[in-house]
Amino acid sequence: MKKLLLFFLLVCHFQLFARDGFFVQPIIGAGFTNATVATSSSTPLGNMAKPSCKSQFLFGYKLNNIVFKTGLSYFNAGYLFTAILAGTETGSFKSPAYRSDNYLALPVSIGYDIKLTNNLSITPYLGYFLGFAQNRTTIFTASEYKSMSWPEKGTSSFASVQLEVNYRLSSKFYLTASPEAQYMFPTRFDNDTKYFSNYTYTLNLGVKYFVSKRHKCVMPVVEPDAPRTVNENITPNEMNK
Repeated sequence: MKKLLLFFLLVCHFQLFARDGFFVQPIIGAGFTNATVATSSSTPLGNMAKPSCKSQFLFGYKLNNIVFKTGLSYFNAGYLFTAILAGTETGSFKSPAYRSDNYLALPVSIGYDIKLTNNLSITPYLGYFLGFAQNRTTIFTASEYKSMSWPEKGTSSFASVQLEVNYRLSSKFYLTASPEAQYMFPTRFDNDTKYFSNYTYTLNLGVKYFVSKRHKCVMPVVEPDAPRTVNENITPNEMNK
């Protein structure tokens, strides 16, 4: 009996810690973005949002209701501003322009899974990620100017909050959808003299696949051995056989 219980506890131990909800999750998202502070050479044209998109490849670990995720993310964030341009005949003039910054980021987030039905759950997440600026593109509306793109240097910190909806297709496959809001803390790039920040709102769609999924341990029911009975009709010589 003791050996059976010890074996049962060992099996549960390995299932709990070696097979407890490791998963991968590719995600694509789209939304809008805008800056809250301009650079030194421009002034924002109000709260005029511009399109934004992102792609992520995440991997995570689920332990009971706690979910941890990390991975790689690539997205763009930008803002609309007024650029002062040098004209060929009329001198300098102002022109609306859009600046887009591309980032490669390392996200980390933690959430709590809330089961609604057998196939549906929601998971609110709080996250933080470090973004490394990769490229900056400026698009001018003036006909005599074309869009310009150049490598950008700078590191930004972001905070995010999202609510993920999970729909189970099978024991390992889930469809996910999550509205997300992220905020970039004030940052100054090498080519600017002022700090600025931005906010981005996206709707993310993805697929979650559990590489290994924990199975609940069920205590086995062990029936006690039947008590031995002594047949009074058996002679001592028969018992020794």
